[in-house]
Formats: sequence, structure tokens, C-alpha cells
Amino acid sequence: MEIKLDIVVKDEVLSDIITTAIEGASNYWYFLNEDACDIIHSNSEGGKPFSVRILDAVKNGAEIPVHDIEDTDGECIGVLSSESIRTGLQKIMDDEVMQKFLMSEIEGNGDGESSDVVFQFMVMGEYVYG
Repeated sequence: MEIKLDIVVKDEVLSDIITTAIEGASNYWYFLNEDACDIIHSNSEGGKPFSVRILDAVKNGAEIPVHDIEDTDGECIGVLSSESIRTGLQKIMDDEVMQKFLMSEIEGNGDGESSDVVFQFMVMGEYVYG
């Protein structure tokens, strides 16, 4: 038996995931270089915390390149965009083992681990680091 569920992930949940990931939970693997920061700053309104501006930039159509922290000058390992978020969230919901992390976030029980896992799916479409 297979049941496919459509879920709604609100902006507040996405903001919480990105904030938790950017401010510590994912610091061990991701790096936003100067180009990424320029994209964020030019596609979002000032006066907000950097992590909040990331989601604002994505909502304004930005594609933010994300690099591996151990290879900051190398090719990006993924992109944070509206499409990558949508695709990543669908992939995590299709994975019975991983969907618990997104559900924790949606239910307001997210933590550093769940934010990190979901952020990896949103950037790279899979769980790579951990």
C-alpha cells in the first residue's frame, strides 16, 4: 500500500530551518562565499538578520551557491533556491527514514539535527554530511 501526502511548509518553518542551520547546526559543512553574500544582500531588504535575509532573497528569485567549508574556492556543492527547496522537501518526504526530520520542524519540535538534515536536502537534494 502506498499513500502520497501533500504537505504545506510555511515560511515560518522554512525561516526556522534556515536560521538554525546557518547560525550553527550546519556550520561544519557549508560555506557562503562573497558571491553568495552579495546575492543575498542584493535580493533582500536590509535591517534583518542575515539568516532571515537568505529566505527573503530566495523568495525574490535568488539562487544562492553553497560551498563545502573544506573547499571554499572549489565548485559549489549545491544551490539554495525556490526550486531546490521545493525539490529537496519533496525528496525528504519521499524518504520514509528522513521525513521525520521535516515533520519535527513542521510540528514545532525541530532542533539542530533536524534543521541540518532538512537544510542539506534543500541545498543538495540529499543527506550528505552527518
